[in-house]
Amino acid sequence: MDITRRELARLAAVGAVLPLARAAQNEHSEDERRIGYCIVGLGRISLDHFMKAVKMSRRAKITGIVSGHRDKAERTAAEYGVPAGSIYNYENCDRMADNKDIDAVYIALPNNMHAEYTIRAAKAGKHVLCE
Repeated sequence: MDITRRELARLAAVGAVLPLARAAQNEHSEDERRIGYCIVGLGRISLDHFMKAVKMSRRAKITGIVSGHRDKAERTAAEYGVPAGSIYNYENCDRMADNKDIDAVYIALPNNMHAEYTIRAAKAGKHVLCE
């Protein structure tokens, strides 16, 4: 993909700031909508760290999964209450653009895949958190 570092930095800045601003705006509301994260990559860091932390959070929840292993994605989705329609693979993950329950995307992939999936998530209109 042809994108400059400056464009990538701008996309990353917008993705990081907006969910935080929205959460801060409603900081004292008990009925606040939790930020829905789509997890891209079901490796050790996402499964053993990020997703477990989100599960304990009152401000976030897992609302989508992208994985190359459908069976692993389905098991994980069942554990986190993610509907089958919110499970994607690497080829069709751009469809997350139509999923209103996904506010942000957590990129948990090898470093050489970060840029591609950060850009795809940003183009889908989602905020991005990349390792």
